Amino acid sequence: MMLAPPAPRAAAYTRSPTANDDGSLHEALRRAGNLVASATALAVTLDALPSIELPPSSASQVDQAQLRAVASLYLASELENAGVVPAVETLAGLGQSGGIGIDLGKAAPLVAQFWKTRNDRATRDERVRQFTDVVAGLGDSSPQVDQARTRSGLDQT
Repeated sequence: MMLAPPAPRAAAYTRSPTANDDGSLHEALRRAGNLVASATALAVTLDALPSIELPPSSASQVDQAQLRAVASLYLASELENAGVVPAVETLAGLGQSGGIGIDLGKAAPLVAQFWKTRNDRATRDERVRQFTDVVAGLGDSSPQVDQARTRSGLDQT
């Protein structure tokens, strides 16, 4: 009696697909299709909701302009608090004195102009005082304004 050879065993090691395999590409496309289908279903569900009626805006054009101005001042204040302005002034000084060992390229004229007009700008203390005065003018509480002045090293005058 003759025995048949054993059946081949499944490989113990299967190669994991890489990004270049057709199988992984098909799997990625299948998953992407599922995400699109889910997003489409959600969009249809949201579209079925009734519209929300909002009250008319009570803000006048002047209020909106003031908010835009305050937003700009807030950004300038945060840049000041982060030390960006003194860092740029130092960088400009180094650029003009040749202390930076790299070519500034197209930025060189801008750095030179910034350095030349440094004495025409408000000092750090003047800028901080303006920022805190704006905050105080918006009706912010005095302790917060006082804290801002204390942080900046300004007196409470």
